Amino acid sequence: MLVDKPFPNEPPLETMLDNMPIGSVEHVAERLIAEIRGCQPAHICFNFQCGNEPIKTAMRSMELFAKEVRPRLERALGPLERLGAAKAA
Repeated sequence: MLVDKPFPNEPPLETMLDNMPIGSVEHVAERLIAEIRGCQPAHICFNFQCGNEPIKTAMRSMELFAKEVRPRLERALGPLERLGAAKAA
């Protein structure tokens, strides 16, 4: 059996959670807008399913991102295609 234990100097789970854009549509959009403006990334990769989270929950997160978060990002940052983002279906 594997024992889940942190690596030396690994931050606690609470700190990791605080650093992730997780939460309401408003919170996620605000966090991403700030991070994109601050870091000017060439690419961003999103993971919508963690651990044993049900696929239905992950699908709902993807739907909310496409329908509510992405439009907020585009209102604040302009068309995401210019940033290298693929166009939503």
